[in-house]
Amino acid sequence: MAARNPAAPSNLLTLAEVLAELRVSRSTFDTWRTLGTAPKCIKLPEGRLFVGPRGGIMTDRTYLGMWHKARKKALNPYEAASPLAETPYALRHAAVSTWLGAGVPAAQVAEWAGHSVAVLLRVYAKCVAGQEDDAKRRIAEATRPKDG
Repeated sequence: MAARNPAAPSNLLTLAEVLAELRVSRSTFDTWRTLGTAPKCIKLPEGRLFVGPRGGIMTDRTYLGMWHKARKKALNPYEAASPLAETPYALRHAAVSTWLGAGVPAAQVAEWAGHSVAVLLRVYAKCVAGQEDDAKRRIAEATRPKDG
């Protein structure tokens, strides 16, 4: 992690720290900003982006409040009343699970999710279960002699 700017207030979080705390990607945070539901951002010298309500530390309550506002704007009333994407992590977990279940190679999913392949498979191994028949079909197709 980069050294903190000594001129910056110590009670603010860098964007990287906020993303890690929220367990969301930069693209998710950027979507929140586009929707107008992201926490207040303060750009400090050297182009660093710090986040915090009224200049304070980002709390769980603050980011979940923003998340729920974004959900209400993005989802229809039926979806918003459901557990769909109830937390940022649930949405991320659903995306990674869906990619793996759809047969996207683990190395690609790991890259998109910011995981190593080992961590990805340890956490999401159950999502690749049941793909044996499809894998055998692809192997058979790849090894079948080509017609002339």
